[in-house]
Amino acid sequence: YFTVSSCPPPLRDDSKGGDNYPDRGGRASWDASLNVDVMGAVRLVEAVLPMMRAARAGSILLVSSVSAIEAAPMPDFGYTAAKAALNAYAKKLSVVEGSHGIRANALLPGSTEFPGGGWAMMREHQPEIYEMVRQSVPSGRLGTPQEIADAAMWLVSPRAGWVNGAALVVDGGQSKAIR
Repeated sequence: YFTVSSCPPPLRDDSKGGDNYPDRGGRASWDASLNVDVMGAVRLVEAVLPMMRAARAGSILLVSSVSAIEAAPMPDFGYTAAKAALNAYAKKLSVVEGSHGIRANALLPGSTEFPGGGWAMMREHQPEIYEMVRQSVPSGRLGTPQEIADAAMWLVSPRAGWVNGAALVVDGGQSKAIR
């Protein structure tokens, strides 16, 4: 049983490409988001599809973000568009590769905190933004890596064998929408 998971590095510095606003020269940031988030996944999937087809089995999991379905006030246009593209890519793969026994899904984590991560740094350096985000989650806390990993492990397991083409939101209700 093959599983592919595409996940970009947890931290990257998008600031070098401008502030990402379409009219302010944020093209480098757009290119970085599309190259890392989308094309990284495409290259990985292309590398393993022949083996999955030969085995007539497999699960592709693309790690997206709730940013793909919810607009936040940050100027992360490229990141948001790239994550939405991953959702569409998973959906298309599920249709095209389903007859080969291959499932494809997207996992959309919400704000997740871990030591050394972006939200831990935000808590320390910009506590007002951290608190605003934390309070936007119905449970009053950010997610943990273990919670995201548990959802990912279920999605790629045989127990989720009938789940194909889904975009599973794992955000503690942060996006406040039923999908």
